[in-house]
Amino acid sequence: MSIRIGRLLGFMGALATLPLLTAACNTTPPPEVPTAEVPPAPTGSAPVEPEEPAEVKAPVAKPKAAAKTDAGSDKENPVMRCGPRDSYAYVADYQCSDGTRPLGSDIRAGGAARRGNVGANSKGHIIDLYVIPCPGAPVEVYVDMYGCPEYQQMLLGN
Repeated sequence: MSIRIGRLLGFMGALATLPLLTAACNTTPPPEVPTAEVPPAPTGSAPVEPEEPAEVKAPVAKPKAAAKTDAGSDKENPVMRCGPRDSYAYVADYQCSDGTRPLGSDIRAGGAARRGNVGANSKGHIIDLYVIPCPGAPVEVYVDMYGCPEYQQMLLGN
């Protein structure tokens, strides 16, 4: 059984490098960003301050992790689930701090929120990262699908 897990981990690692290879092959140069020219200050006067841009774009919300005391806050403190379907169901039913459930309990949406595995934690369990689109900012949730005896046995090869 440990050989199967080794092959699975090797396959998963190969899949993880695919986006990197795709990005490395992209030869299109990035677009040039126009810059505003600031006229030189007249001689003998105070320096001229550049004007504020007419439109200021709002910063992109970066996913935030759950509170560090919460289950799911990081790889060492994941939500314990029993297999992929149970993991997807938990994520699909996730309730944001404002009380909303952005994935609407849709198990397929729960599976689509998975961003990949973040490797093994100190218990040797492979931990998956999910990003939930909560209002205000996305929330990162770490899930251990080997969190029940049935799936933990799969890791041990018994």
